[in-house]
Amino acid sequence: MHRLRAVKTPLSKTEQKVGFAILLYALIAISALWIPKFGEHVAKGVKSDPKLYLVEGVALIIIAALSIWRKNRILAGGFTILVAFGPWGSLIVFALPMLAFGSFTLFKKDPEVMKRRREEIARKRQEKANKPSAAGPDGRSLPQASKRYTPPAKSNSRSRTKK
Repeated sequence: MHRLRAVKTPLSKTEQKVGFAILLYALIAISALWIPKFGEHVAKGVKSDPKLYLVEGVALIIIAALSIWRKNRILAGGFTILVAFGPWGSLIVFALPMLAFGSFTLFKKDPEVMKRRREEIARKRQEKANKPSAAGPDGRSLPQASKRYTPPAKSNSRSRTKK
């Protein structure tokens, strides 16, 4: 029996377009979130900087866009999920489209592999159905012999009647 191996499926054109649209949404949302905070006073000792968060978000979006452009499903899904967990501050709810798209692209099954699995399962069922089965006197099929059943051992001693 051969083992089925996973085949890496590239992103389709529609998935690419949806991915780019979601990343454009992410770029607009992160910009709208952090650009207005550029002039705000940051408390002493706090190491959060709105400019740093904006640069981090844009960098993640660019990396995710490159992986979508290259049609690499695994990298596109992974980096889009990273954008979802990026610098969203208290507005993490706006990152849900990135999380949904990344999860969809990362865990989507390959149609060729699924087709081969279905064919193999159908072939095994057909072989099992074509196997001849024993029927009892009433026409019903007899149950298969249990592999756990151990028949009684034959004794080596002679019977008293056969002397």
